[in-house]
Amino acid sequence: MATCGMRSASCIWLVGATTENFQTSKLPSRGDVLKVLFHYHADENMSLKDSIDKSASLLLPIWGMARIPTKAPNHVIEHIRKLHSYWQGLKKNISRSSATNLSNQAKFQESLDDLFDIAHQDAMSIIRIEEDQLFLLAQREKGRRGRMGGVDKVLALKEERAMKRKIAAEKYALKVNLTAAATIPPLLPPVTTPSDDEEFEDV
Repeated sequence: MATCGMRSASCIWLVGATTENFQTSKLPSRGDVLKVLFHYHADENMSLKDSIDKSASLLLPIWGMARIPTKAPNHVIEHIRKLHSYWQGLKKNISRSSATNLSNQAKFQESLDDLFDIAHQDAMSIIRIEEDQLFLLAQREKGRRGRMGGVDKVLALKEERAMKRKIAAEKYALKVNLTAAATIPPLLPPVTTPSDDEEFEDV
C-alpha cells in the first residue's frame, strides 16, 4: 500500500500523499496525476469536475515544456476522469478480499509510476527533433527513463526573445499606422448644387 509522510497532505488509498503540482524533471505519471487531482478535490475541497480541469491545466504545460504534441484538452480531461473512475471502482470493492480484487489493486498500484500518456496519436511523426522522440520513448518505459534537459530551456529562451521581437514589431507597425492616419486631412463635406428642377427662394 502507498505510504504518506506529509501531515499536511491527504493520504489517498493506493495513491499516497497528495501534492499541489507536478515536478518538471519528468513527464507526470498516472500516480502524479491522481495526487494532484486529490490535492484539489480532498485538500482544497474543489468539486471533482473542477479538480480534474485544474489537473489538466497543470499537466498540459509540462508536456509543452518537453515539446511533445498532446491530445486536445477535452480529451486530456476525459483521460483523467477515466483514471479517477477506475480508482473509484477499485475502492468500492475495498472490503472484498477476493484474489481477483487483490490482484486488480496490485496491478493498479504497480501502474501508478507509468507515464500518464496524453501524447497526440501521431506524436512520433509530428516531432521533428530526434532527441524529443527518444525522450518520449524513454518516458514510456517502466520507470520513465530519462529527464528533461537544459536544451529545452535554451530553446524556450530563444522563442521568448522571438516573441518579444514580434510584439515590438506589431506595436511599431500600429504606431506608424496611427501616425499616418493622424496626418490625413479630414474629408470636406460634399458640395451640393441645386438641380434644374429646384427653384431658388427670394432672399
